[in-house]
Amino acid sequence: MIQSESSLEIAQPSASVFSSINDLSKAPDWLESCVQLTQTSSGPISQGTTLRYVYNQDGDSREMKGFVSKYENGKRLAFTFEDSQFQLTIEMEVSRTSKGTMVKQAIEINPKGSLVPAMSKMIAEGNKQQIHRNLSRLKRLLESHES
Repeated sequence: MIQSESSLEIAQPSASVFSSINDLSKAPDWLESCVQLTQTSSGPISQGTTLRYVYNQDGDSREMKGFVSKYENGKRLAFTFEDSQFQLTIEMEVSRTSKGTMVKQAIEINPKGSLVPAMSKMIAEGNKQQIHRNLSRLKRLLESHES
């Protein structure tokens, strides 16, 4: 299992931040490599909602099927995706601060089959950097829309 996480404060109310994270159509705006994230089941987003995740890896478009694995309205949202090589969980958590909202993103990757230990270390470091870039993009996006 490969785990990475990071957090960043955003100068916006937590309800606005969570609403943006919960809006799947906005995922490509801040989630690196994401081309499209769509709901494939009906009804409002909740635990168990099924998803389709299209992402770009090394210039190729790939797809993973998934579901909402955790959902606490206004606080926490986690997606679990799977393909033939990996199971991936992306968890977002928001909490109110005196200046806005603290956002934490965690990614857990469970490779299927054998993965050389050196490759695990490289993937973990890449994910740590990717999470920081994701949160930085989210912060720029939300803070640039201040009224």
